[in-house]
Amino acid sequence: MATELDLLKNRNALVPLGPFDSKVGAVVKIAGESYYITTNTDYIPALQIREDHAIQLREDFRYGDDDPTLWPQQYSQFFCHLAAIHKKMPEKMNVSIMWWDVSHADFICPDTGRSITRGMGKLRPERFSALTQAVSALLDEYHAYEKSLAPNKPLALFAALIKQLKLGLERLQTLPSTYTRMAVAITQLQRNFLELHALLRYMSIYKPRMEAIDDTPHPYPDKCIGAFVSDPAVAQRFHAAGLPYWLIRPTWSFMTDNILEIVTPMEPDSVLNLARSQNFRAIQCGIKTDEKIHALRAAGAHDSWYNDPFNSSTSEVPSPPSLAGPSAALAGDIGREVVARTGEGAGRGVGRGRPDYVGGADPRRGVGRGGRGAERHTPYPQPVKGSSGRDKFKMLEREEMPPAVGLWEEALEKVDRTAAVVRHRTTDGRYVFPEPALLVSQITESKRQLALHHYSLIRDALLYRMGDPDDPHTLLSTQEWRDVLAGKVHGRSGETKAAARSNIIDVVLGPAMRACGLSQYHDFPAAENSVPHTTVNRAREIIWDVAESNFRFEFVGLDHRASGLSRLDQCCECFAGGMLMGMPISMAKKGLAAIASSERHPYILRMAKLMRDWSPRPPRMIMDANEDGEWGETERRALELAVATHYTQTFYEFFGRTAVIPMRIEHELVT
Repeated sequence: MATELDLLKNRNALVPLGPFDSKVGAVVKIAGESYYITTNTDYIPALQIREDHAIQLREDFRYGDDDPTLWPQQYSQFFCHLAAIHKKMPEKMNVSIMWWDVSHADFICPDTGRSITRGMGKLRPERFSALTQAVSALLDEYHAYEKSLAPNKPLALFAALIKQLKLGLERLQTLPSTYTRMAVAITQLQRNFLELHALLRYMSIYKPRMEAIDDTPHPYPDKCIGAFVSDPAVAQRFHAAGLPYWLIRPTWSFMTDNILEIVTPMEPDSVLNLARSQNFRAIQCGIKTDEKIHALRAAGAHDSWYNDPFNSSTSEVPSPPSLAGPSAALAGDIGREVVARTGEGAGRGVGRGRPDYVGGADPRRGVGRGGRGAERHTPYPQPVKGSSGRDKFKMLEREEMPPAVGLWEEALEKVDRTAAVVRHRTTDGRYVFPEPALLVSQITESKRQLALHHYSLIRDALLYRMGDPDDPHTLLSTQEWRDVLAGKVHGRSGETKAAARSNIIDVVLGPAMRACGLSQYHDFPAAENSVPHTTVNRAREIIWDVAESNFRFEFVGLDHRASGLSRLDQCCECFAGGMLMGMPISMAKKGLAAIASSERHPYILRMAKLMRDWSPRPPRMIMDANEDGEWGETERRALELAVATHYTQTFYEFFGRTAVIPMRIEHELVT
């Protein structure tokens, strides 16, 4: 008969405890074998090992004992920093928000009648501000650490975690969502924050302690999550660093360890919410920490979530010609669709029998934009108009329209419309959001009020769609957007063009409606006599939001098309606030919308830097622009006009329509 192991046989409370001694100890069974656990703490958590392991989201939107921010995991050489994740801090601490449990009280929905997506909202601003402040403080710590390493570089894992943090904050700020999706996004952000915080502390505090010549151990382990370890050498390093650990060894190896007390391991259900969420499937993975962490990251990772709707990932993006503009490389290019555009009229079909060109110009005869350094032709004397007869290269003159940024408006009016246009896709003449002027292009004020109100009702649904990774992000033609703003959203039977348009509209609004569990549109379309009045200033703010979102998406799409590169992060640096949509209205006076050219200049320089990779190549002023030069008022304005001119012309040649240009708000904003 086996003799029961006496863990207390070497007990001596009068001597210092070494890395293999323990205040408390326990004997456990793992896969039918007996092991004993020693630790530098005064408690022992239960080690959870399950066959056919699967991690499961719990009711608190965390992952229970598989969550490294809540429960110790087995030591991983690659993820060794997880042991340094801090335990919950007191609420008075600035970072206590990272242990906060979200509740319905933190979820703010629009008032009834202000959105068709009932049940969709955003995080309470006070909570978002607290999250932002904590992240900003941590990033400041990281940048100080980064400087201390020079000329060496920090681990690549830092950049990956920082990117996830920024994307997580951006989603919370930008996208309306359901409560459940918001709660999951918050806990993902908290988990990324705590891991980054742990990695920073591990590299700057604990690793130096482990490598110190003075091997005096840290007297008390820090209040961190810790790790289960089986390698005595790891236990020694953690002991020296002051990181909690639980050393697991076979009972037959027990000899001289000094253990002061026997305890029963603490089960996770005594302190954690392990009730499973019914809305999420289990994620299959192995039992090793590396496997679990990779599964968690795959489940919660934020890719650069703004997909580029102008460049579908399922279609190969044709490379632009290297020596001239798109108009110089049409002949014989059977793989591209070349279309005629006698007007703006997005969504026109392909001409039959022969390729057609914008403005009737045939590039095989040398008409259109020339090669590098070629002079521009005089703009086509007849204005290019849409189906409404409006010249879209000029801003609509309506009281509700905010002013365009001056130099960009000048550049738009000078676009050479004799240049031939290559359609890479049938959707190239369409829009991500409505063309801004559509909201107020109706002659009667009641129609304009209806369009503004309808856009306000569906704005959250449109933003949700653009952030939905499963949505194809269908672009809409001018007429389709006109139907939406008129409230023609209900599908009709038949094969008419109008029926096809309304079916597309249902697809556009459908993702948000399904997320909210809604099967019909409430208060939409609205009766004209029940539409709340939109003031002129509020109308300008709505139109600025639409224009700015279009402009930013279009810039990303053109950069991708003209350079052949996918570089969303660099594009976002060209915009105030660094996001593509859902911008706070305060951005209407910043970035390219700033009054002072000195404030616009940094953003113009970033655009110029990206344009150097474009084909056709920009003029020399853009190619030579750099931050080190001396830029006076005249030089800054000249560069901005050059950038705006190259942008609007190149956009026209690639996409076959006028670009949406940046606008600004001049009235005082109410926050």
